[in-house]
This record gives sequence, C-alpha cells and structure tokens, in this order.
Amino acid sequence: MEHNFDFQVKLKNYTSDMLWNMNNDFDDDFINDDTASGEALYEIRREQERISSLPLMIKARQIVDVVYGIVETFSSSDDISSHYKEVMISNVRKLRNGILAAEDANYFSAKMENAVLVKVAAQNLLAQETGLSLLNLADPSYLEVLRNEVEEFQPLFIAWTSSFDRSYDMDDGWNLFKNIEVKK
Repeated sequence: MEHNFDFQVKLKNYTSDMLWNMNNDFDDDFINDDTASGEALYEIRREQERISSLPLMIKARQIVDVVYGIVETFSSSDDISSHYKEVMISNVRKLRNGILAAEDANYFSAKMENAVLVKVAAQNLLAQETGLSLLNLADPSYLEVLRNEVEEFQPLFIAWTSSFDRSYDMDDGWNLFKNIEVKK
C-alpha cells in the first residue's frame, strides 16, 4: 500500500489536533480555584506531573500518536477500515484511562483491575495490527512501528504493576488478585 505523504509529518500534524491533548492528560475544569487552597492546587499539580512523567504514560502517549497516525491513512468510505479506526482509538484511550484510574486507586486489587484493562487494550492493539497487516489496510512499516511501540510498552507495564503495594488492599468480596505472587 503506497501513500503520498511522509508518515512522520502527517503524524505530527494529526496528533496536534487529536481529541486527547497529549500535553495535558488531566482536565483542569474540575478544579475550582475559589474553593481549593493554594496548597491543595499545588498537590494536585504535583500528582498530575508525577503521573504524566511515568515511563508507562510516556510510552502510552507514543502509542496514541502512532495509532492516530495510522488510522488517518484509512479510507473513510471503507466499513472495515472505519471499524478498525473506531476500535483502535478506543483501545489507545483505554491505555491512558486505565493508567490514570490505577494511579488514582488506593487499593492493590483496584490498581490491578485497571492494569488488566490496560494489558487487554495493549494486546488488542497487537491483534488489530495483525488484522490490518493480513487485510493489507495499512502500510506495513507503520504497523511495524506500532508493534515495536507496544512491545516496548510491555516491560514498562510489568515494572509499573510490580510497584503496586500488595499489602495495602481491601477485600471486595470477589477474591481476585488475593493469591497471586507479585514479582519485584
């Protein structure tokens, strides 16, 4: 499949206009400056910066950039391409949202539940990459970039989940993640 544009230029142009602002993972509208103290605002900003600088979040942003660049090359009139576009965008949003939710969670089991959603979204992107390749719907070199980014995401994910404090948990009655060994 041949394209008449430079992928990197198209990627940068498209991602600057994306729905997900890559430079600001957080919605500041919920903060009411009239009611929040300066110290509270400082703590909120500090936590936002901590999460934004996590290696896993940085890699997730890179994956988002690649996926948006790939789906921009799809034909808008093709039902299969439209489906892949919708599903892939959904999965990259799940990466970001799952990381944010896990970082916001207090308990080990809640962190792990969100981590599972992140893992599934990443695995789905690999499956979608394979499907796009088999159907010849995207440039193979673009798909290779996506596969490499997701493969680089995996060890960061493992390190991230290994950092969760297993001792700080609450029984939710579902008994998930109770008898697992977490490698450090």
